[in-house]
Amino acid sequence: GVQTCALPIWQVVHQVRGDSLYRHAHDDRGRLLAWWEKESAFHLFDPASKTDVTFALPPAPGPEFKYGFRVEELFFAPDGDGAIVYMHGFVGGRTWEVAAYHYDLAGGAPTLLFRQEGYPLHTTARESVRAVPQRKDDMCEHTACHVGAIIAWEITGRQATKRVIFDASQRQESFGRVQPVWDRGGGDRVAVLLD
Repeated sequence: GVQTCALPIWQVVHQVRGDSLYRHAHDDRGRLLAWWEKESAFHLFDPASKTDVTFALPPAPGPEFKYGFRVEELFFAPDGDGAIVYMHGFVGGRTWEVAAYHYDLAGGAPTLLFRQEGYPLHTTARESVRAVPQRKDDMCEHTACHVGAIIAWEITGRQATKRVIFDASQRQESFGRVQPVWDRGGGDRVAVLLD
């Protein structure tokens, strides 16, 4: 379960027996987003108002998501009034695809921001960077990737802008490994190393 601390007493705010807390995020106001693996909704806990509001997870955006569709990451949107929810699923071959949504925490249907196949290199409330293999049946994960492209999606409010950071078709070299270079400051600058 999730607990909050109002020193010196801990209080259980939610518990799902037989399930595990899979993703969570918090903000400076003390609010908490949380999702348990077997639930069809995620929660917004607000200790100040002692509320627990649930938001239904979106259905898969297409029938090609035949091997599951579940939460990959949860974030509070930078404005604090929304949440960015990344859902992912296996679409066959060796390809995973992510679908990003903006949720208005005041209610309403989620807005689909983008869909993108590929291996996640960097994911925040403001952006997602993915390594895309040259062919869908190519492996693309932390150990190796026959890199076809590196795609970044920048999120502003309820819109996302696609940027191609690297396009292998424009190069003579063949790249078989890609690694993110982490920004330890927690910012949104991204660098990748290609071998």
